[in-house]
Amino acid sequence: MSMSTNGTRLDAVYSFSIAIREIMSVAGAHVKDTLVSPNLVGGIARMSTYATTPDAVRLLSGAIRESANRVSASVQAMFATSSIVDASVRMSTYAKTPDSVRRHAPLVFYTGVMFL
Repeated sequence: MSMSTNGTRLDAVYSFSIAIREIMSVAGAHVKDTLVSPNLVGGIARMSTYATTPDAVRLLSGAIRESANRVSASVQAMFATSSIVDASVRMSTYAKTPDSVRRHAPLVFYTGVMFL
């Protein structure tokens, strides 16, 4: 996940988000359980800093949702971190189009439920 450490541009958010979302959307639950790691979750959280447009929020929210969807409870627990909640809050500032709100709103709900 070196891209998440060095990806300070908006283009990096787009590329990272699309790649993660595409991989996770076709991966089965067992494959996702193998692919999702604390490093991936941390990379996603770090990339949220640069998700400063509605499109970036839409794409990164989709990547998070695909990564945390249809996986084991232990993998879902990796997303129940303050860094993901902070990422969700940070990105909500930029969710200003109907499409970005539609993608981001479930993430806000999902991260809140994980912390209950």
